[in-house]
Amino acid sequence: FRSASCATMKKNSLIFLGPKLEPWMENDHHARKAYGKLSKAMKRACNSHPCGNEIVFVECLTMFCTVSDKATPNPMFFHRDGLHLSDEGYRVWKDVIEHHLKNSLALIRN
Repeated sequence: FRSASCATMKKNSLIFLGPKLEPWMENDHHARKAYGKLSKAMKRACNSHPCGNEIVFVECLTMFCTVSDKATPNPMFFHRDGLHLSDEGYRVWKDVIEHHLKNSLALIRN
């Protein structure tokens, strides 16, 4: 990640997916807090990278959650193992990635 040249990045923008809260973390405050810190650190790294204008950071932390008093991972988006996404979860990710790819391709073409 750090060794990528900006010239290469201009030809190939990077879409960076941040971490997601997962069902197994629902009652694990320490893991939830650590993932929140990790997400912020990844976003800062993308933004402060010399080629940061070519990097799209996608905030995924609560993307698969229902939001009430705390973000709770929605089981419909996860496989029963509580870690991997279900078909529905991967459809959401696919739609988000396609959106960012279309935007990146439009910028490259101009």
